[in-house]
Amino acid sequence: MSFYSETHAQSSVEAAFIVPVCMLVLLCLLQPLCVMYTQATMWSTANQALRCIETTQDTSAVTSYIQRRLKAIPEIPLFHVGGTQDWDISCSGYTEKNAEVSISGHVKPLPLFYTASKLFAQTDDKGIILTVTAHSQVRPDWLGGDYESWIGMWDQ
Repeated sequence: MSFYSETHAQSSVEAAFIVPVCMLVLLCLLQPLCVMYTQATMWSTANQALRCIETTQDTSAVTSYIQRRLKAIPEIPLFHVGGTQDWDISCSGYTEKNAEVSISGHVKPLPLFYTASKLFAQTDDKGIILTVTAHSQVRPDWLGGDYESWIGMWDQ
């Protein structure tokens, strides 16, 4: 009988040690995935906005398109903190051949990661600053005329 009770006590001690370690490993894997999801969504949004710049010169339309696409990122501190007013969106290059879209926002990681991220990432009082910049040539060199002449050709 004593052997039976000793083996159950040993497995309880093992479980008391293994379960927190497994949870910590899971958190270590979860945090980078949340940041990577946010950056991937920001990158995809910036590249889609470059395609919008090719067809319109209205900065407010492109900015509202970017803000609508960024709503795919949950307002959870692991993904994004600060709401819609936290996004810093910059679009440039409408009249030139090249265009650039820059999006930046904040992520508030878990306390353990926040301390470590101060060594490797740009941080401020809101958290880690994530910035994505996309460049594109919206008008090739071989293409003649300007935007208005191309639109006028289709109005005839």
